[in-house]
Amino acid sequence: MNGKDTEYTGGRTADTIVSWISKKTGPAFDDIECSEVGVQTADHKLSFVFFGAKEGALFDAFHASAQSLENYSFFATGSECAKDHGVAEAPGAAVFRNFDESPLSYTGAASDEDL
Repeated sequence: MNGKDTEYTGGRTADTIVSWISKKTGPAFDDIECSEVGVQTADHKLSFVFFGAKEGALFDAFHASAQSLENYSFFATGSECAKDHGVAEAPGAAVFRNFDESPLSYTGAASDEDL
């Protein structure tokens, strides 16, 4: 990835191989409208949603995480619906889980290691 060797960590079926390659070579996250947050996150076991302008330290950390983490689906949307999803202020982010309490507002540092 980005000109560096990357170990293959995906499954062994055609679908999982294609999915892994697509994630590594395609867009790291999907841009969605605020009205789509509930539907998109419900379709995935774990989702991470960024709310706000696509700039700054938190967005950079979100983008780096989206490129490297495989167990999450990543989405970015506008700031106008952040509070509707438990994010006190934008820019901000939240983790959505379809199996437990959700969403969980991210309150950690703006670094991909912390995310």
